[in-house]
Amino acid sequence: MQKDMAQEKKGSQTLAYKTLYCFLGGAVILVGLIAGLLCNAEMTKKEHAILSEHRDTAHAWISARIESIHAWEAKLLETVRFVSQAEMFRIFTKDYQSDQDSVREEIDYLRPLLNDTASRREWANARILDAKGQVIIATKDDGPMTDAVTDLIQRARAERAAAISPIYADKGQYYIDLFDPLYEVLGPSTPEIVGYLHIAVPMDKFLGDLLTEYKNYSPAILSIGPKKKILARLKGSSVELQAVSDLPTSVTFAKRASLANPGTDVWSLAARIPSLSWIVALEYPNEMLEHELAAVARTIYGLWGFGSLAVALVLALLVGSWVVRHKAQEEQRCIGGLVHAIECALDGADEKLRYLQGRSEKVAKLSLRLASVLKLSSQSHENIKLAARLSQVGKIFVPRDIMIKRGLLTDDERRQVQLAPYHAYNVLKGVLPGRVARIVYQMGGKVIDDPTTGANHELQRKDMLPEARVLLVANDFCAMVSQRGNRPPLPMEDARKKLEGREIYDKDVVAAINTLSDNEIREILEIPAPAWGSMAKKRDIFVCKACGAETLQWRGQCPACQAWNTLEAQERSQRAEAPRGQVSDRPVQLISVQDSSEVPYSSGIEALDRVLGQGLVPGGAYLIGGEPGIGKSTLLLQIAGSVAKKGRTVLYASGEEALTQIRARAERLGMLDPNLLAIATSRTDDIVAGVETHGPKLLIVDSVQTVASANAEGQPGSISQVRAATRELMDESRRLGVTLILVGHVTKDGTLAGPRLLEHMVDTVISLEGDRRQMFRLLRIFKNRFGPNEELLVFRMEKQGLQVIDDPSTFFLTARDPSLSGTAVVMAVDGQRPLAVEVQALVARTYLSIPRRTALGFDVNRLNLLLAVLEKRLSLNFSQVDIYARVGGGIRLSEPGLDLALVTAILSSYYDLPLPEKSVFWGEVDLNGQIRPVSAHPLRLSQAKRLGFTPCMYPKTENGDGIAILQDLQRELFHQ
Repeated sequence: MQKDMAQEKKGSQTLAYKTLYCFLGGAVILVGLIAGLLCNAEMTKKEHAILSEHRDTAHAWISARIESIHAWEAKLLETVRFVSQAEMFRIFTKDYQSDQDSVREEIDYLRPLLNDTASRREWANARILDAKGQVIIATKDDGPMTDAVTDLIQRARAERAAAISPIYADKGQYYIDLFDPLYEVLGPSTPEIVGYLHIAVPMDKFLGDLLTEYKNYSPAILSIGPKKKILARLKGSSVELQAVSDLPTSVTFAKRASLANPGTDVWSLAARIPSLSWIVALEYPNEMLEHELAAVARTIYGLWGFGSLAVALVLALLVGSWVVRHKAQEEQRCIGGLVHAIECALDGADEKLRYLQGRSEKVAKLSLRLASVLKLSSQSHENIKLAARLSQVGKIFVPRDIMIKRGLLTDDERRQVQLAPYHAYNVLKGVLPGRVARIVYQMGGKVIDDPTTGANHELQRKDMLPEARVLLVANDFCAMVSQRGNRPPLPMEDARKKLEGREIYDKDVVAAINTLSDNEIREILEIPAPAWGSMAKKRDIFVCKACGAETLQWRGQCPACQAWNTLEAQERSQRAEAPRGQVSDRPVQLISVQDSSEVPYSSGIEALDRVLGQGLVPGGAYLIGGEPGIGKSTLLLQIAGSVAKKGRTVLYASGEEALTQIRARAERLGMLDPNLLAIATSRTDDIVAGVETHGPKLLIVDSVQTVASANAEGQPGSISQVRAATRELMDESRRLGVTLILVGHVTKDGTLAGPRLLEHMVDTVISLEGDRRQMFRLLRIFKNRFGPNEELLVFRMEKQGLQVIDDPSTFFLTARDPSLSGTAVVMAVDGQRPLAVEVQALVARTYLSIPRRTALGFDVNRLNLLLAVLEKRLSLNFSQVDIYARVGGGIRLSEPGLDLALVTAILSSYYDLPLPEKSVFWGEVDLNGQIRPVSAHPLRLSQAKRLGFTPCMYPKTENGDGIAILQDLQRELFHQ
C-alpha cells in the first residue's frame, strides 16, 4: 500500500513538472512572438525617425541656401535698377534712337562710366542696348546677339521687368545674363521702353559658396532654361555644369534617381525658386541610409534575441521562487497569527495597566526608526519589528499587584520583574524561527542563572545581537519617559543622560537616538506636548524678501512694498539686538551726552574722503553695491592697499574669490603690503576670529551675500542669513572700533539685494554705477550718517585701477559733433556737482503700426509724457515716426532739469535743424507746456558761464530772462 502511495505521489509530481514545463515553453514562445512584434514596431519607428532626421537636416540646409539666394537676387536687382534708372542712360538711349549723330560724343563719356560701374560691381560685361536689342555701348565686345539673348530681351519687354538667364559656361567660367528695361524719363503713366541694360554676372564664387559639401549630402542647383536644363554641382573642389533631361517629379524628401549621377538611387529634397527658374536639391546616398538602418536593425533584433532568452530565464526563476515564497508565506501567516494571538492576550492582561497599553507598538516604532538611522539590513528590520511586538509577552507572568504597585519595589518583586524576558524566551523559542526569541531574551540586558531565585548578571555588549542592542535602548528609553505605577515620566533630557551613563547601552545606538529631536520622539511614542507656559513660546513670523518688512500672518502681497509672493516664514528670535553706541534705559539731556572720540582716517583717495565726510570712521559700517564687474572689488582693494601702506592693518575677507585671485589683482594695482591681510571664507566665525586675533583697523567683506552665520538658518544670501551675518559683523566692529565695509549684490533692477533692513542697519550706503563697456564709473552716496548725502564722484577705469576725474563738468561731452541735428546739452546737477551732459534724440519715419519709443539713461515713461505734451501744446504729429532718445556717455539721469534739453533735442531732430554750437538747457516741462524752475539754478548758470556756454535756455526767472512756455522755445530756435 505504501508502495502504491509512493508511486501515486511520484506520478502526481511528474504530471506537475510536465505541466510546469509546458507552461514555461508556451510562455517563452508567447514572449518571443510579442517581442518580435514590438521589435518590428520599434524598427518602423526608428526608420521613420532616421528619415525624419535626414529630412529635417536637408530642409534646414535648403532653407538657409534659399535665403542666401533670395538675398543675393535682391541685392543684384537693387544694384541693376540703380544703374538702369539713372537718367543719363535713359535720356541717352532715347536720344540715340531719334538722332544718333547728335549723341555720339556722349558715347565716349558714358563708356568709361559704364565700364567703371561694371568693374566696381564685379560684372563680367555691361552693355546698353536700344529698344530693338542692338548694342549701343559695351564694356567689351562679346560678338553678335544669340537666340538666347533675344529670348531674354523679348521676355523683359513682355513682362516689363528684369529677365535673368539660366546659368551657362563660357571659357571655363560660369555666368548668368540679366536684361533690365530702360524707360523714358518723362512720359505717360505707362512709360515707353527705350532700351535695355544687359549685364553678365560671374557665378563661380557664388555657386561655390552655395554648393559647399554638407556632411555626406550632395548639394546641386538645377537651372531651367527654355531649351535645356543645366545642373550645377561640386566635382572635387570646383563647380561643374552638366546638361540633364529629367526634372524632379516632386520636391518632397523621397527616394528617387540622382540628378548628378543617373542610374543611382538617392534620398533627396528639392525646392523651387520661380524668380530664377532654379531648383535647389540636396541628395543623400541610398547606400549610406541602408547602412544606418541595417545597424539599427542589428541592435534591435539582437536585443530581441537576448531579451527573449533573459525573459525565459526570469520566468523560470519566478516560478521557482513562487513555490519557495508560497511555503514561506504559509509559515509567515502562521507566525503572524500566533503573534496576533499573543498581543491580544497581552492587551487583555494589561487592560487595567494604562501605562503598558500599546507599549509594544511604541517600542517597535522607535526601534525601527533607530534601525533606519543606523542603516541596518532589511532582515534586521524584520527581526526588530517582530521582537518588539513580542517584547512585553513576559509581563503576563509577573503578578498584577507588582505591576501596579506605587512606590519602591522590594528585592523579591524586582527579581520577578527581571524574570519577564526569561519567561518570554521559554514561550517563544520553540515557536518562532531564527533568532527572534534570543533577541527578546537579550533585550532585558541580563543573563538569568537561577530562575528560582532570579539570580542574574549583566550581559557583555559584545555578546548581544545588534537587534537586541537597538531594542534594549528603545525599550528602556520608552520606559523612562512613560508613566509608571511607582514614578512619573522622566524629562527627555534626563532620559538621554541616563542612556549615556551606563556601559550596557551601545554607544552607536545612543548616538542615533540623540540625533532625533524631542518633537519627533514625542510623535513616535505618542507623548503629549508640554503644557502651555512650560516652555518659551515660539511663533513663526513672515519676512518680505524685497523690503524686510515683518508680519504675523502670511499674505500673497507684502503690506509694506506691495510686492507679490515675497513673504517667507522664519522663527522669531527672542534675543534683542543692542543699538549702536551708548545705551540708556531712561531719558537724558542731550547736552550731557559725551561726544564720540572716533577720529576719521583717510581712505587713500582724497576725493572719496570728501564725499564721505572726513574719511573712514572707526566703528562705522559702510555698504557698497553695484553690478557685477563694475569695479567694486578693485576700488576696495585700492582703499585697502592705501590704508595698509599708512601703517594700519587691513583684513580683506572674500567669500567669492580665492586668495590667489585677490593677490593677483593687488599686485596688478600695486597694493601689496605686509599690513594687508586676506582670508577666503564664507563663515562669519572665521572672520570674527581673524578680527580678534589680528586687530585690523579696516575690515572689508566681499560680499555679505556669500557669508553665513551659525546663529541663523538658511543658505547664504537668504534674508535671515544676510541680517544675522551683518548684525554679527557690525557688533564685533563696533566693539573693537573697526571700520566695516560690506559689499552687497544688486538685483536686475539695480537695487541692493536682500532685505531693506540691511540699508537701515549700516551708516553709509554707496552705489557704484556705470556701463561696464565704458571707461568711467559714478560713485553715489545715498545715505551717510557722517557727512552729506547725494554726493557724486566720477572715476575713470584704467590699468592701475579707478582714477578720480577731478573736473568732470565736460567729461561727458567728448567727441560731440554740434553740427548735427538732434543733440542738445543739459546742465544737470547730481548731488552738489553740476555736469554738462549730451542728450541725443532721433526722429525717424516708421513703417510699423505702433511707433517705437526707446529711452536710454532715463525712464521711458518720461519720454512718452513729454511727447504727449509736444503733440498737444505744439500741434505736432508723432504717430508716423519712431523716436529714440539717450543720455550720452552711458550716464543715467533722473532729475527734472533734463526735460527742456530732451524736448529741444527731439524738436531739433524732428525739424532736422542743428542747435547753436554752445547752447545749454535746463528746466522742467509740465503738462501745460510751461517751463518750470528747477533746483540749484544759480549753480547751473555760473557753471555754464564758466564753461563758455551761450545761449543758456532755462525757465523764466524773477528778472524776466529765460523762457516761459514751449512755444517760445519753438519760435526762438526753430522759427516755427
